[in-house]
Amino acid sequence: MSGSRQRPHLKRPVWIIILVTFVSIFLITAYVYPPTSSAACYIFSSNGCTLYNRPPKLPSRELTDDETISHVVIREILKTPPTQSKNSKIAFLFLTPGTLPFEPLWDKFFRGHEGRFSVFVHASKERPVHTSRYFVGRDIHSEKVVWGKISMVDAERRLLAHALVDPDNQQFVLLSDSCVPLHNFDYVYNYLMLTNVSFIDCFVDLGPHGSGRYSEHMMPEVEKSSFRKGSQWFSMKRQHAIIIMADSLYYTKFRLYCKPNMDGRNCYADEHYLPTFFNMIDPGGIANRSVTYVDWSEFKWHPKSFRAQDITFEFLKNLTSIDDSVHYTSDPKELVSQFQNSTDEEMKEKIAANLANFAYDPYNYSFLRQLNVLELFLDCMTEPNEKLVEFGVGGICNSSVDPANAAIIAQCGGIPLVIQCLSSPVRNTVNYALGALYYLCNKSNREEILKPEVVDLIKRYTAAQTVNAGLLLGPSVLSRVTKIREFFIQPATANYYQFFWRISEILFLFLIGLETDKSFSRRNLFLASVLACSGLVLNSILGAAFSPLFIKLLGISDKKFEFATVIMMILANSASPVVIRLVADLKLDTSDLGRLAVTSSLVNEMACAVLSSLFLAFTSGKSFFYLLVTCLLTGLLIALNRYLVRWINKFDRDNKYVNNAYISFIFFMLLAVSAIIATMGYTSTVSCFLVGLMFPRKGKTWRTLLSKLSYLIHNFLLPIYFGYIGFQFDVNKWKDFPTVISILVMVLLNFGGKLVSTLAASHYLKIKPSEAVIFALILSLKGNFDLRLINVELDSRLWWNLDVHNVLFSTVVLDTVIAGCIVSFTIQCEEKSLAHKQTSLELHDPESELRIMCCIYGPRHSSGAIALISALNGSQTEIVTPYLMHLVELPEKRNKTKLMYHELAEGDQYSDEEGYGGDDTVEINDAMDAFIFETKILINIVKLVSSFATLYEDVCSGAEDRRISIIFLPFHKHQRIDRFMEIDKEGIRTTNQKILRHAPCSVGILVDRSVTGFQQPHGSNSAQHVAVLFFGGPDDREALAFSKWVSSHPQVNLTLIRFLQDQVKENDEASMAVSTNSAEYAVDNAYLVEFYNRYIASGKANYTEKHVSNGEETVTVLREIRDMYSLFIVGKGGRRHSSITTLSDWEESPELGPVGDFLASTDFNTNASVLVIQKFQISTENSFRGDYRM
Repeated sequence: MSGSRQRPHLKRPVWIIILVTFVSIFLITAYVYPPTSSAACYIFSSNGCTLYNRPPKLPSRELTDDETISHVVIREILKTPPTQSKNSKIAFLFLTPGTLPFEPLWDKFFRGHEGRFSVFVHASKERPVHTSRYFVGRDIHSEKVVWGKISMVDAERRLLAHALVDPDNQQFVLLSDSCVPLHNFDYVYNYLMLTNVSFIDCFVDLGPHGSGRYSEHMMPEVEKSSFRKGSQWFSMKRQHAIIIMADSLYYTKFRLYCKPNMDGRNCYADEHYLPTFFNMIDPGGIANRSVTYVDWSEFKWHPKSFRAQDITFEFLKNLTSIDDSVHYTSDPKELVSQFQNSTDEEMKEKIAANLANFAYDPYNYSFLRQLNVLELFLDCMTEPNEKLVEFGVGGICNSSVDPANAAIIAQCGGIPLVIQCLSSPVRNTVNYALGALYYLCNKSNREEILKPEVVDLIKRYTAAQTVNAGLLLGPSVLSRVTKIREFFIQPATANYYQFFWRISEILFLFLIGLETDKSFSRRNLFLASVLACSGLVLNSILGAAFSPLFIKLLGISDKKFEFATVIMMILANSASPVVIRLVADLKLDTSDLGRLAVTSSLVNEMACAVLSSLFLAFTSGKSFFYLLVTCLLTGLLIALNRYLVRWINKFDRDNKYVNNAYISFIFFMLLAVSAIIATMGYTSTVSCFLVGLMFPRKGKTWRTLLSKLSYLIHNFLLPIYFGYIGFQFDVNKWKDFPTVISILVMVLLNFGGKLVSTLAASHYLKIKPSEAVIFALILSLKGNFDLRLINVELDSRLWWNLDVHNVLFSTVVLDTVIAGCIVSFTIQCEEKSLAHKQTSLELHDPESELRIMCCIYGPRHSSGAIALISALNGSQTEIVTPYLMHLVELPEKRNKTKLMYHELAEGDQYSDEEGYGGDDTVEINDAMDAFIFETKILINIVKLVSSFATLYEDVCSGAEDRRISIIFLPFHKHQRIDRFMEIDKEGIRTTNQKILRHAPCSVGILVDRSVTGFQQPHGSNSAQHVAVLFFGGPDDREALAFSKWVSSHPQVNLTLIRFLQDQVKENDEASMAVSTNSAEYAVDNAYLVEFYNRYIASGKANYTEKHVSNGEETVTVLREIRDMYSLFIVGKGGRRHSSITTLSDWEESPELGPVGDFLASTDFNTNASVLVIQKFQISTENSFRGDYRM
């Protein structure tokens, strides 16, 4: 028997056994101890990814009852195992304003997967029209949704609530009408169903558009450290959806305290509620990112929109390969650090674009300055990368609106870099450079900026050039090209253009009324009426005489009388909006010529509008009734404004400007009345102007209206207004010879009639022929009432036909363009003759207008300025136009040595520098408003922000532009409550000295002892005693000239004290001095005699003489009278060498002159205020002022 065979040993796969063992242990451990990190939650978890499975942390503070209840409910929901469904579905929640444009694409996405999804549609504006069966009947009850408000969150909660009704819905995806699927349904389904986290975007943004939106009202439930930001588009698991439905505590906090324009912040609940909420209650249960791709790289309020040409295979391939979300922070410090550390050009471009967009918001200005971002922009402009250059100059353009930023840019040599950008091939770069130069230009760098090539580009923004731009874009030139014509001239565009044109006209005429100088217009109404009516009458006669010719040439077969009337009105009219814009562009708006031209154009246009309305009214009884209704509505609105302004000024006292709601209500009433008048068939031109003209000119309501309307109209509406005029001009309609002849004859009649009539009227009014020609050209401008008369709507029924309309319209446009160009050229030729000549008071007639400017640095100087303005306005016959210039010091630029852009010095913090002047501006405005209300004297308030180094330039430039005759400056010391004088800032003294040297007019420095010295005469119970100290010389004569206006005030007792030097025969030196100054002495005597006869002899002033031999006797006399007066007025100097004015060996304040320095010194020990005046003198090489030392 054979032996048994031995079996071989089995080859066991040991490595397989070991691997299976370890995996089993790992899975069991993972099940027992589920991970809590968001990364692991994609695969593992039995009870859901939550931190609540661990022992809860002890709270750092005692929770409120509402917090305790909320935490208990949320914890229980998270502990509850998810509902197991045999047929789990994804709920697709569409948040849309109306019909879904990509519904056919979603139909293909859902097709074949019925039962694995559900659809819910929230349409906030209009009921959508569905084309897919998956969307039919899926609309839920919807409410209005406003971007940025809590209604966005309400809509999301509403969608979730409807979707939670179906227990099979396990995942909830929020989508917009712009969303499209990037993957097929199976991929999306598996991706969402096999994860146990919610894809909610959540990140920390320490910038102004992140944590900067946090409100402390959310405390204690929501702390700032927990505040998060993220995109609103989410994919959420069922547990989290239920928690949102259960939450009322945190939702209420965001509903009440996260909204646009709250406490100066723009908080948007849809970007902060869900990220903050889940960061607090289940931070491990969210992925901190969204599964919806959104591109915020353009750094605008809305994400990037993709056009058809953007969608390519490569683009879609790149999108599907993105795994992580990119979070763009609004923290400037972080952005600057990223810019410095990045070597990727594309990333630098995005960061530069982000920073440039931040510069739009004044809230960010202080951050940009502290981080030296302005220098970063300038560095970008030196790069070879055109994109960086574009974003760099764009940031400079946005930030240079602020004077502080503009000063820093100029100091860092930014102007040459901006000018270089004008030659860039990139259009945006050139546009940004032009805008930056506009805001950077001032007197100190005017020559550097206004080079010929720059001026040529800037000129296109003037009124006539804006019309030319419209001509260029219109059918006559560029719109001949089919694509351009189809872009600009679409079937629906005419209504939009017409609407904006009407709105611009209404608001502009209202602004014209607000800005109209009623005092000047009232004084010169006769002159303006003669000039206006002469042109109106003669051109109407010419229009009537030539109407038969035009009727024959244009083939008018019916309504001939109406046609003749239209021709008369077009030729007679002068467009006041165009005149005002042109006069302002030529800087004639403060000159007598410019203001008279504006007043004449207003009289002319209002007369034409009234005559047109009367003509229409008397054609039918019904229209006459409507005319009465128009007058009644206008009167009611004027009366309502008076009561409304009084109430607003009292109700809203603590703010610098009136609340936007009140301003909006005023605009609404104006637009409503204008719409009603237009509906009745009349023009609202006269009504809008009268409402503005009669608007109460006191308080912050008027000031706010001027501020907001001026910016809106001059920067946005007027370019549309004038551009639309030129855009409608179509030379292609000049089809035949009669049409061309008609246009040319009308243009010649307009210019000829205006020229002849204005020359005749000017001869009667004794106006210079050169000025008469300018008047004629200005009054030839068209473009407002005449356009309404011929009905400029392109698709409306005209009185005759489109050819006639085109002839009339072409006449209006050609008149405006030709007259504008000729006026600009004429003004340049007559620049010297039109320059301001009333630069001093000595030869100024007290019965003519006196324009003064009081400069103050703070509220403590306002009382002295008010006292001077009050003293000068004592007579009803003397016209004084006062300006108050609030000078605000611009802080010195931070020293950047050894500092990177993103580096701050130790202890530096962000500060809000918005609105230079701060509370001082409010106090000054309140003081001026109280004075205006009491005295009915209107003060024009101007704020000037500049560094002390360049402040004098801006003051001198402002005085020159406003044609000021004398500038009043505050002394660099102020009186304390204990009556001692204390130094303010040395910069004030330096600025005063520079203004004295460079001022374009006379200057006065007021040493204001407001506690014991000169007080406001208006409303004073006792008379103010004022002394004029006259030693001789041009400055003393200027001081005496100033006292002419002061002597007319009933509450001022003026005394002229003349100091005469005793003649000592044995003193040959004194005799020589008298003979040397004999010519000056004769001028002084002549001026004193005139003053004596006009003011002293009539009892308006007193006169006394003081004979002194030397300076010591002068001091003795001054000490004797120091307690008799509340104000001393004296000239600065200009007396050559006089022993009686040598009062001390050393002068503490030489800018006051020897006498003024003594009166202001502590040695004099007086309670009176002192006003020192220097007369303006044209500096020449041979001119001499012996006291002029600085």
